[in-house]
Amino acid sequence: MLKISAEQSAIFDAQVEADFIHHACRLLRVHAQDDLVHLDDAGLAQFVRDSRTLAAQFGVTGEQGILKWALIRILAGYNFHEIPEVEAFFSRERDADHAVKLLYDRLARLEQQRRS
Repeated sequence: MLKISAEQSAIFDAQVEADFIHHACRLLRVHAQDDLVHLDDAGLAQFVRDSRTLAAQFGVTGEQGILKWALIRILAGYNFHEIPEVEAFFSRERDADHAVKLLYDRLARLEQQRRS
C-alpha cells in the first residue's frame, strides 16, 4: 500500500501551487499583457496568489474560476468583489465557479462593446 508522509505531501502541495502560479502568470501575460505592464514577475505572482485567496472567499476554487476571477479584477478593478451587487450575485448563485464564469462572460462582452 502506498504511504505518503506529511513531508512528501507538503512538498507535493508546494509544487502544485508553484506550477499553478507559473501557469496562471503565463496565461495572464498572454491575455492581459497591456493591463499588466506595471507588474514585474514577482508582482504578478502575488496578484495571482491574492486573486486565489479572494476567489476562495466567494467559493471559487477551480483553476479556470480563479483565472477568470483574476481577469475580472483586471477588467473591473482589483477590489471589484467589494461592490455590493457582486457580493449579492455570489450569494444567490449555488455554484461559485459557474457564477464567476457568468460574471466574466458578461464583463468580456461589455469590454468588447466598449472597444468597438
